Amino acid sequence: MELSRNKPIVCPVLIGRAADLTALHVLIDQAKRGEGQVAMISGEAGIGKSRLVAEGKSYAIAQGFRLLQGNCFPGDISCPYAPLLDLLRTHFASQSRTEIATELRPFARELAQLIPDLVPLLPDSAPTPPLTQLEPEQEKRRLFESLTQCFTGLATKQPVLLIVEDVHWSDDTSLELLHYLARRCASYRLLLLMTYRNEEVRSSLSHWLTQLDRERLTQEFPLARLTRGDLDVMLRAIFALPRSRQLELPDLLYTLTDGNPFFIEEILKSLIVAGGIFETNGTWNRRPISELHVPRSLHDAVQQRTDQLSESARQVLRLAAIAGRRFDFALLQQLTQHDEQQLLTLMKELIAAQLVVEESEERFAFRKRHKVSTRYGLPLNNSHGRWMPPVNWGDHPRRRSTAPVDKRTKRWANLNTRVAITSRHWTLPVLLRMVSQSGRVSLISALCGQGVTIHKQAHFSSVHMNTHAKWVSRPCLHAV
Repeated sequence: MELSRNKPIVCPVLIGRAADLTALHVLIDQAKRGEGQVAMISGEAGIGKSRLVAEGKSYAIAQGFRLLQGNCFPGDISCPYAPLLDLLRTHFASQSRTEIATELRPFARELAQLIPDLVPLLPDSAPTPPLTQLEPEQEKRRLFESLTQCFTGLATKQPVLLIVEDVHWSDDTSLELLHYLARRCASYRLLLLMTYRNEEVRSSLSHWLTQLDRERLTQEFPLARLTRGDLDVMLRAIFALPRSRQLELPDLLYTLTDGNPFFIEEILKSLIVAGGIFETNGTWNRRPISELHVPRSLHDAVQQRTDQLSESARQVLRLAAIAGRRFDFALLQQLTQHDEQQLLTLMKELIAAQLVVEESEERFAFRKRHKVSTRYGLPLNNSHGRWMPPVNWGDHPRRRSTAPVDKRTKRWANLNTRVAITSRHWTLPVLLRMVSQSGRVSLISALCGQGVTIHKQAHFSSVHMNTHAKWVSRPCLHAV
C-alpha cells in the first residue's frame, strides 16, 4: 500500500486491551442497573489510558449514558476544583438556558461560587437569601454535598458516566471531592472513571489512592505495554496489511518503544513524514538509523523533565544518554570526574525526576518511557534531533570488578572512551583539552587510527581558531 504523508498514524482498533475493555463494559452494565461504580485506569504516559476511556465512552453512550468529562492539566495542581470546573463548563456549554435553569436551580447559590459566569444564564427569579457563613471546612463540605447532589440527581434521570482524566495533576481539594463522590455513588446509576500516570504519583495522590483501596471503593485497570505480537497486529491494522511483510521494522519499533502505543504511532508518523520508511515491491524499507529523526513530541517529553534539573545533573544526564539505555556508575564517574558521593547525589536527583531508575548497585537505566531518546545515544542537547549510534561500553571494568587489571591499562581505556565520546558528540575546543592524553592512549592501546582522526581534527581546530594548543605533546604529534 502507498504510505501517505498526510494520513494520521493512529491504530484504528484497540490492541492488547480486550480483557480490560470487557471488564470496563461489565462496570458500565452494572452502573446502568443502579449499582454505582468507581474505576481507575493507570499506566505510564502514552500507554493507552485515554484510548481505553474512549472505547468505554462509546459503549456507555450506546447504552444511553449521559457523558460528563473533565480534564486535569499540569498547572491545575494549585487551582481548586479545576477538573470539576472544566467538566461543568463543558457540560453546560451545550445546554439551553431552560436546561441549565432546571439542573442548576437547586444548587445555584453554591455553584455560583465556582462558576459565576453561569448565574446570568439563569432566568430571572426572586432573589435568594445569602448563604449562612460557615467555617472554611464546613463551607467546603457544603459545596461537596451540592456538587454530589447535582451529579447523583442527573443519574436519577439518566445513567451517567463521569470521567476525570489525569488526576495526577489534580489539586488536593478536587481529590477530596472525588473521594466524597465515590462514597456516595454506590446506589445510583453512575460510573466514576478516572485516569492517572503511575509514574507521577506525588505523596497526596498516593494517600488518596490508599484511602480508596482501604475503603474498597474502586477497581483499578493497570495497563501494561504491548507485546511484540501486539505490535505486529497494530502495524497490520494501521497499514491495512494481511500480515507483517518484513520483520526488521517491527523489531526496530519494539526495541525503540518497548511497546508503548503512543511512541509507536509517533515514530511511525515521523518516519513516514520524513520519508524514513517507504515501500518497494511489497517490502518495507527504511533509511539508516543515523538519518532518522526523533519525533518532536517525544523529545519534548524528555526536555520538560530535564529543564527542572540542576546544571550538574543535566551534564550527567547528557553523558549517560550517550551510553544508550543502560550505563554503569563506574564509567559515569570516570566521565564526570565527580567523587562517588557527588555522583550519588546527582543520580538521586535524576531518579527523583523519574528520568532514571537504579537496576543494581552498579548499574542504572533510563526509564522505559525515555528509551526512545537514549537507545541510540541521543544527547539531550542535540539540536539536530538525529539518532546517534551508541558507544560500546561492554569492556569497561566495573566498579567492584575483582579481575586483575593493570592500573595504567584501565586508565588508558577509560580515557580513550572519554575521548571517543568527545570526538563524536562535542565541540572541538573541548576535544583540544583532552588531545594530549588521548594521543598517548591511542598509541599505547594500538588504536592509532582513532588517534590520527582525533589529532587531525584538533590540529585543524587549533589553526583555524588561532588557538595555541600548548598542551599537545610530541608523542601526540607523532601519532598524526
